[in-house]
Amino acid sequence: MELKRGRLIDHLHLRAVDLEATKTFYKAVLDTLGIAWTDEGGYFFADELWIDAGETPSRCHLAFQAADRAMVALV
Repeated sequence: MELKRGRLIDHLHLRAVDLEATKTFYKAVLDTLGIAWTDEGGYFFADELWIDAGETPSRCHLAFQAADRAMVALV
């Protein structure tokens, strides 16, 4: 069997009860990290991260890489 390497994760789909509050948080993080994101009203996404509204929120830990601690302090 041939091993083909690519991204470890194809995509991550999160659900948020309060989409506007979630969008505010992720906008601050993604803008600080220089990651482009798109707001489509009922959902938003950045690269392979997709977030929309739902009655039951997702429960997972998601960490982004930053260049240094100073960048983290900006958020």
